[in-house]
Amino acid sequence: MEKHNPVESQIKGLYREDRPAYPKQALREALMNAIIHRDYSNPASSLINLYTDRVEFISFGGLMPGITLEDIQLGLSVCRNKRLADLFYQLKLVESYGTGLARIKSAYKGSRLAPQILAAPSSFKVVLPHYQAAVKATSKPVKKAVTPAPSPSPAPKPKARATGNEETVLAFGKEHGEFIRSDIEELLGVSPATATRLLRQMENSGLVLKRGKAKAIRYRISENS
Repeated sequence: MEKHNPVESQIKGLYREDRPAYPKQALREALMNAIIHRDYSNPASSLINLYTDRVEFISFGGLMPGITLEDIQLGLSVCRNKRLADLFYQLKLVESYGTGLARIKSAYKGSRLAPQILAAPSSFKVVLPHYQAAVKATSKPVKKAVTPAPSPSPAPKPKARATGNEETVLAFGKEHGEFIRSDIEELLGVSPATATRLLRQMENSGLVLKRGKAKAIRYRISENS
């Protein structure tokens, strides 16, 4: 992972600031989470997928019984492999139980993008966005055109800013072209109703375009996204 985590330098005043593509603390915690909390009763492989704009950690084993994704977001943790967690704690590879995901979020504090935490019945995924890509996206110059007008006109509505899940959908659409609702259900680990609501919101914001009707509905990313 270090080989795929290049450092970019910027000069601020008299000093140089080095920033890696991904916060090292976030990479470390996501890797530890994938190893410690996966379900080892199944021989399925744990996956680390590297993309140009993100890295994904996918491990077998969904949430523990009685625990929801909202509980995880609030900091609740139930250890699946206590002996393994104890071993990693004694090796000082983890600081304390149940703090890994919070540390991942903290590593992105101040960034426009945020890590995604997704859960399905048999898998768990942590998505870390490329930090430099987020910085470059916010540093693009904005071109302003001044056109004389005979009379005042209403100001145009500001372009909608994509949220975390919307950013994930946009990245998926740019990589795959057209997609359907079930693709988003699998990508985000959400219900059909939630995926439909998100896509309708993105369509109303001008982020995606829809074509077709009923079961033939397909989506693609808007050129202005």
